[in-house]
Amino acid sequence: YHLFVLGSGGHTKEMLMMMDDGFCNFANFHRRYLITAGDLNSIHQVAEYETDLDLLCIREGKEAGTYDTRFVARARRVHQPLWSTPFSALRSMLEIIPALLTPPKNDVGANLRYPTCIFSNGPATGFFVGLAVHLLKMFYVVPEDSMKFVYIESWARISTLSLTGKLFYYTGIADVLVVQHAEVAAKYGIENAGEMVFNARRPDI
Repeated sequence: YHLFVLGSGGHTKEMLMMMDDGFCNFANFHRRYLITAGDLNSIHQVAEYETDLDLLCIREGKEAGTYDTRFVARARRVHQPLWSTPFSALRSMLEIIPALLTPPKNDVGANLRYPTCIFSNGPATGFFVGLAVHLLKMFYVVPEDSMKFVYIESWARISTLSLTGKLFYYTGIADVLVVQHAEVAAKYGIENAGEMVFNARRPDI
């Protein structure tokens, strides 16, 4: 199954738009959404996305798969003083780790204990999820070939990496790091994946 790190400020909308590619054959596939506590906007957007996906798959006679949501403390609030960030980040990490280690309560979880891929596109919590994955592998808690971390820089970052993107860039803990604009790719020597945020669900796909 795959895990998607969501976030306020447009990150959730972008992530769901990137997922919205018209593909419907999700039999025996599970999606887990990691949402920060109090992010009602992400909760509503996920519910709407999953409803639309279910309807699309029904029209095509295919299965939409399953999903669940896990909630964690926010690693850093907007405009939060830097001196207090380590405390909130630690609390977030302590809630992120169980979310990574607890399998879905369905047939998928019975056969697959850990997420195969984890996706993030900019929220601060995403870095701490990546850090948690790195530590779990470092201490041999999870296999090296599980929890592949994919960081896709926000489409809004046209010329520079975000703070989260820079943290992944300089630490090198993401398995995959891509951007969506040529200028950013050239500046940092990172692969340009193109404007993935403009994926569109089309009935003819």
